[in-house]
Amino acid sequence: MKNQLRSLIIITMLIILMLTLKPFRMSARYLVLDETFWEKLLFGILVHDFLLNILLFLPFGFLMKAYTGYRKRTIALLGVAFAFSIESLQLFLHRTSTIADILANGLGALAGAMIAERVSYAAMRDRLLKRTFVILGAYTVLLAVAAVSVVRLNGLSNWSGDYHLMLGNENDLSRPWKGTVYELKIFGQSMDPDQIILSETDGQSRALVAHYRFEPDSLPVFRNLSDRIGLDLHYIDTGSKDNEHFGEGISFEDGEIIRSRYPAKALTELLKESSQFTCALRFKTAELQQFGPARIVSISDDPGLRNFTIGQRSDRFSVRVRTPLNGLNGSRCEYFSMPALRPEEIQQLVVSYHRCGCRVYLNGERLRGTREHLFDCVVHLLDFGTHLPGRVAFLLLLTMPFLIFYIMRQSVRSGPVSKKHTLI
Repeated sequence: MKNQLRSLIIITMLIILMLTLKPFRMSARYLVLDETFWEKLLFGILVHDFLLNILLFLPFGFLMKAYTGYRKRTIALLGVAFAFSIESLQLFLHRTSTIADILANGLGALAGAMIAERVSYAAMRDRLLKRTFVILGAYTVLLAVAAVSVVRLNGLSNWSGDYHLMLGNENDLSRPWKGTVYELKIFGQSMDPDQIILSETDGQSRALVAHYRFEPDSLPVFRNLSDRIGLDLHYIDTGSKDNEHFGEGISFEDGEIIRSRYPAKALTELLKESSQFTCALRFKTAELQQFGPARIVSISDDPGLRNFTIGQRSDRFSVRVRTPLNGLNGSRCEYFSMPALRPEEIQQLVVSYHRCGCRVYLNGERLRGTREHLFDCVVHLLDFGTHLPGRVAFLLLLTMPFLIFYIMRQSVRSGPVSKKHTLI
């Protein structure tokens, strides 16, 4: 029994550390001892945080009392010491350390010790084990429901039909991009480059909902070559200098924009219905020093409201997609590619989106990036980060209930607890 109690205490402390030290990226740059720091440290308190901190240390106090038999005051001091070490580490995280958190954690440990004086660990364990299948079954069902709900929330159900399709800039002309576009295709399903080529070879273009070739001879109107919807694009020269177009492609140099005259409602409804899409673009960037991100392709209203945006930030691609999970701006879980853009070189970009994530291909090769899978987005939104320690911590937390019940069952098989550690 003693070994099992020790194991449960270690697990409890690990859970506390994983919840309080996420996203596990420590840096001295977060330690800024200014006036705001001292104000938050001494007076920062939120009622719901205070209560959650008490609940967080209840199991710690209960198990420490059952294992050591120390007095309640000692258990409370152990809780304060553990909390103090956590708050000290949080100084090097992008989090707020407060004395109120230490006090709440100490009260939680004290409350847990008080419960242990009235209900023995063995009695608590036996009650829980009698309901093992009910508790773990309910937890499993809860995980399944949560997973299905998250997938549904990552669809395109909240897309707006009031936004225009545009290239080269934002609707309010605040995010100009410098480069050249040659061709744009939008499909109503998630496809990779090989599937796009196959569909063109076999003539299976039912998924193609918008297709534009940008040639100077077509100025100022670019017709949609797909017969699915009638959405033409118009070139609007908003720059201060005349932009002459020669050869192939349309260049953006001084804030110009190509935009649909009317909102892309029909296109939006088609993509919204399938909750997936693919955007294939042949283009060339003029320079790497572009930020905002600079808008390459977008269905949006302004910098804060969009359905989706493909942009450039330095030598990386940025992809934002509006979903109930990702917000109206699509920036909660923004995709950033690895460095891949090369100036003055024609490249073929394919962005493929479905409920389970976003895949980006450049010149036929998969381009890795941050938050490309739905799992990464969930881990990021829960503030665990998207690097390996955050993923591992998140998965460990999900499996902890099963491990705890396994240890408690092993403690029953190992025999009764010694008299020293039995508290009624």
